[in-house]
Amino acid sequence: MTHQAVAATPEPAKSDDRLLIAYIRLRTYTGRLAMALPFVVFLGALIVYATPLQPSISAYYYSGMTSVFNGTLWAIATFLFIYNPAKEDPLYRDYEKAKTDLHTNRLTEYLGKYGPSDEVASNWAAIFALCITLFPTLPPSTCVGTLCLLPEWVGKAHVIFAALFFAVLIYFALYLFRKTHADSETHGALTPNKIRRNRVYLICGLVMLICTVLILLLGFIPMSEQPTGTYSLLTHAVFFLETIAIEAFGFSWLVKGEVILKDDDDIHTPRYLLTSIYRILGFADLYDFIKRLLGRTDS
Repeated sequence: MTHQAVAATPEPAKSDDRLLIAYIRLRTYTGRLAMALPFVVFLGALIVYATPLQPSISAYYYSGMTSVFNGTLWAIATFLFIYNPAKEDPLYRDYEKAKTDLHTNRLTEYLGKYGPSDEVASNWAAIFALCITLFPTLPPSTCVGTLCLLPEWVGKAHVIFAALFFAVLIYFALYLFRKTHADSETHGALTPNKIRRNRVYLICGLVMLICTVLILLLGFIPMSEQPTGTYSLLTHAVFFLETIAIEAFGFSWLVKGEVILKDDDDIHTPRYLLTSIYRILGFADLYDFIKRLLGRTDS
């Protein structure tokens, strides 16, 4: 009987660890989807539909890549909705008991200590992401069909929801991601890589903030629509600023998802740069997926 009781004890730890990994992967999926969006819609529209560069990423709503544009934002919104664990989950009900678990420190850092602000911010970001697709940007003058018959207020609502979406993402990067939990195994002390991660979050947040402000300011500059197939830096400035902001958003979530700069990472090793690129591109996750598909697990 004693032997059976000892053998059964690791199961909650395995369950906790799997749940922890799932939430970490949500961050990486969100980050990679965001970073891929500008390039996928641009290259897809250009190669498949011979559509030239559009004035903004949202303008691809009226291209052949509309399903990709909408689907990506809905996927990101879904990840944001389920990003935070429910406080009433049985896993967290007995918090004092959870402190004795083998994975307590990491579980506390990633799940147990998230407050209402994290949950509310994540849910609002998801809502704003959905509203970006439900209230599309105004169509170009060359657009034809019932899809293009939108009142002007819809375009204004799109701008507001996009700005609010980035505002929440900026809040994540500048504040929520940079928080330190006092009851971690370092007792609130910042590890060298945590300091580096905070710098990354700060830079990403400031980049998103600057790009968002510039996009809003560009809305006050009168710009005549360019003929199809022509390029103008000013006309396409919104596309480039949106791309930079989205890349900053995605990269901050990849870092938060422990893709790079984990506490136990030695960034001074010669191969760390290659390892980081390997992780960022998702090859490690792809390898794990293939192993699970083949029914193989690490001992």
